[in-house]
Amino acid sequence: MIITTKYGKLEGVRERGCTVYKGVPYAKPPVGALRWRKPQPPEVWEGVLHADHFGNRSVQFGNPNETFYKKEFYSDPAFDVPISEDCLYLNIWTPEEQAEKLPVAIYVHGGAFMGGAGSNLPFVCDALVKTGLIVVTVNYRLGALGFLCHPLLGVPGENEAGGNFGPWDSPGRHGRRAKKPTRLRARRSGRPRSKK
Repeated sequence: MIITTKYGKLEGVRERGCTVYKGVPYAKPPVGALRWRKPQPPEVWEGVLHADHFGNRSVQFGNPNETFYKKEFYSDPAFDVPISEDCLYLNIWTPEEQAEKLPVAIYVHGGAFMGGAGSNLPFVCDALVKTGLIVVTVNYRLGALGFLCHPLLGVPGENEAGGNFGPWDSPGRHGRRAKKPTRLRARRSGRPRSKK
């Protein structure tokens, strides 16, 4: 199923009775000059973005495959995605059923701000979606890249205190960027579209 968003067209995949849009960029990659900046709007893309695989998870320490988390979170290799600073992606689960309008639930993964991803195996949202929700899971910057706060990272007029970018990435009290692509509504066609 192909949908049109503010930034371009997305093609999802059908899985477990849902349509899933995986690895949707909600901001420019926070690398290079953008490493110590608030999330910036993504570039508009040409053609159709095939949203058929999860995006990178944020830089995090340790190897979860060597811990008790492996069975719960990483037993299926499809959910064990690469680690990268280029990590600002979300995943959208939508029902296949047609509906006029549906509520949107946004799930921000845990991990003590040091680990995890919106694509972890327990966050497969088909059961929730089948109750009539659109479910969105979000990746955000973790560890020092997401939560270090220092005046040297301040940007005049943007982020005077400097740092603490994880909350700006993720939806919540301060998060702005990840909310914008999730302003979706399902029309009679069963296709979510961006609100204008």
